[in-house]
Amino acid sequence: MTASPKTKKKKKYRDPHTGDNLTLAEHVSWMIQNVIRNWFFIGFITVATAICWSIGTQSVMAKWNYVASYLALFIESVVGIAMFSQTRRDAMIIREIRKFSTSDFEVHKESLKMDEKVHRDVVEIIQRLDSLESYLFPESDEDSSEL
Repeated sequence: MTASPKTKKKKKYRDPHTGDNLTLAEHVSWMIQNVIRNWFFIGFITVATAICWSIGTQSVMAKWNYVASYLALFIESVVGIAMFSQTRRDAMIIREIRKFSTSDFEVHKESLKMDEKVHRDVVEIIQRLDSLESYLFPESDEDSSEL
């Protein structure tokens, strides 16, 4: 018996608001942002900062400074992962829209050219019909006075 290779099915992640497909990194980024972008987290950091400041020893202030600096870098990186990925997806969509707009414009441009040609042809036909009518039914002063 031969062993069949197992195929791993990739788990798909979706943005709950836009429905966009997300990579694992983006999914984790949005999960972390859900934790840090709320009032509880902001309140916790504010209280921790106040406690460290109130203790005020050089050791506590230095440690809190390191923690706060790392936290700022971490949060910025987490947000950056999601924002750059979203910007990339948006750019791709904008390019698709531009491509459709350009092709749509070309179609309308061709239609306008055809409309202009048809208009010129119609004007020419009307002029020829007027000439033919004048030739076939010449109006004379005598004819118009009899009516």
